[in-house]
Amino acid sequence: MRRQLSILLFLAILLASLGTALVVALSMHRELVASSDAHVSRLHDQLRDRFHAFDLLLAEQEQGLNRRLEGILPRVAEELEAMVDDPLGPTPEQLDLLSERHGVSYLYLIDRAGRVAATNFAPDLGLELAAAGEGMRQMFERLYGSGQVNADRFNASIHTGRLY
Repeated sequence: MRRQLSILLFLAILLASLGTALVVALSMHRELVASSDAHVSRLHDQLRDRFHAFDLLLAEQEQGLNRRLEGILPRVAEELEAMVDDPLGPTPEQLDLLSERHGVSYLYLIDRAGRVAATNFAPDLGLELAAAGEGMRQMFERLYGSGQVNADRFNASIHTGRLY
């Protein structure tokens, strides 16, 4: 009888300890999840704030680039017309000369179909810019021959090769 009482008492203590350990473990798990969620939320907020600041800085730089292009592109067009008979037919060397003269890296001459017809950056020769979408194609149609300067940025996906 004494032995049974000792075993029963031992089991009661063991069950109480296991129950307490389980409650403590669940409480700690909830606290850890809540703490992790709060930390991730703070990181997201910080990242969003940094991207916002980057966007503001980039917008300021793009405005400066756009103003510069508005002054340079008409002069490049005038010099190109004086240099070659076919405005889409200059050599890369001629475009290099114009690029150096006006302080730009590369020049792209785009035909009515939205294809890079001439450039001094050989990998992009023949690039179908209008393939980026209907909006890009319409922009080329609107700008072609209008004399307007339009600065537009686009990206190419390294995964799909598509232009955006």
